[in-house]
Amino acid sequence: MSMFKKKQFQGLFISSGCVILCVAACLPLIAQSSVSSDSELTSLLAARRDALTARVEIIDKLVARSTKTTEELFAAREELLDAEIEIATTVSERIEVLERKLENAKQFELVMQQWKIAARGTDAEILKAKADRIGVEIDLVREKQKRGGSK
Repeated sequence: MSMFKKKQFQGLFISSGCVILCVAACLPLIAQSSVSSDSELTSLLAARRDALTARVEIIDKLVARSTKTTEELFAAREELLDAEIEIATTVSERIEVLERKLENAKQFELVMQQWKIAARGTDAEILKAKADRIGVEIDLVREKQKRGGSK
């Protein structure tokens, strides 16, 4: 092997060694960064859920005073339940939230049917509510399948 090739080969080993040492030294920092970003994300998700909870409570009071519609209340509840699904950490928690979301969707579908009877709603609104409810049922079945059993 020529002297030039030998020095190139040695330089390659030295460079590779430096890269390995740098990566090994940075691994704890990378892991710490991941942990802090996870806790930051959890904190943000909780703050969003808390804000949406307060919003639902306010809209509920406004509906009682007839300054907000029932539709707005159901939509606010659905948004809150979506936020709770995001923050859920286990399949069981997600199933519990999806069951509450399904109950909200069923109630909304019933309201749409009552509005149709009272000439305040349309078949299109009923079908939209039905499709939304079925979508939640699909999500619930999928989540139960993740757990390993369907009820």
